[in-house]
Amino acid sequence: MRIVYLILAHNNSQQIKSLVDKLNSEKNSFVIHFDLNGSELEYNNLQKIFQKSENVFFSSRHKCYWGDISLVDASIACIKTAYQNKIEFDYAALISAQHYPIKTNQQIENSLANSNYKNFMTYFKIPAREWANEDGGRDRIVYYYFNKHPRKRYANKRIIYKGMSRILKNLGIRRKPPISLDKFYGGSQWWCLTNECCAYILNFVQTKKDIYNYFKYVLIPDEIFFQTILLNSKFKDKIVNDNLTYINWGEKPTTSPITLDKSHYEELIKSDGLWARKFDGEKSVELIKDLDATIIS
Repeated sequence: MRIVYLILAHNNSQQIKSLVDKLNSEKNSFVIHFDLNGSELEYNNLQKIFQKSENVFFSSRHKCYWGDISLVDASIACIKTAYQNKIEFDYAALISAQHYPIKTNQQIENSLANSNYKNFMTYFKIPAREWANEDGGRDRIVYYYFNKHPRKRYANKRIIYKGMSRILKNLGIRRKPPISLDKFYGGSQWWCLTNECCAYILNFVQTKKDIYNYFKYVLIPDEIFFQTILLNSKFKDKIVNDNLTYINWGEKPTTSPITLDKSHYEELIKSDGLWARKFDGEKSVELIKDLDATIIS
């Protein structure tokens, strides 16, 4: 079972190295997308770290913004890089630099090998109770969102772009979805897909430019784009509603998952997930040591 890990990263080259070292095996390969908004020092250091690694590749870089199509572009860039470099793989796992395995490489391979080439991603049909505060997610789709701006609350570009979105929404200006899309689906950004499915995605973005262009102004399209195009395709019956990743969102609603630490060790060991998120280079050090002592690949 050959796996290519598509890693979305924006900082902390040493944490990325630790992740790759843990997942590395004769059968595994890696494609790293390092955010063009990230530290050039960290990026250069990362290239030096892996300059002699024959199974680690770097994709073209995009400036990534929260809630923007650029995160979809970064994921697609990783898939393209895998094919351009003729990486042989059965599965591509999209993960972040803040992921970490909670199973051995052999257990991960065995789990995927026994899946009968199913695809793994979380999904739900829109409208959904998960996004009840956004009209079930419909607001994300039918209104214009301009998200290429800094996350700093009072940045000028952020104020202008968010203001434009609010004005258009208040005026009742709605977008008409592409006719060829039957239904919209949402879910987690992270997934694990077969080679065949990845090839379909690349062909889709090249031939269905009207649909891709529509998603440029969807809010947080990385949580909708892949689910929507795949669940409206021949793959719809080959998708398992599970992204194989343990994520703890805490007891109160939040836009970001809890940073895992030593107190979460038992939960991770008992989890059916193959990987977990999110780990921090400092806060999760003791947890990672405990996991490494237990999970010996």
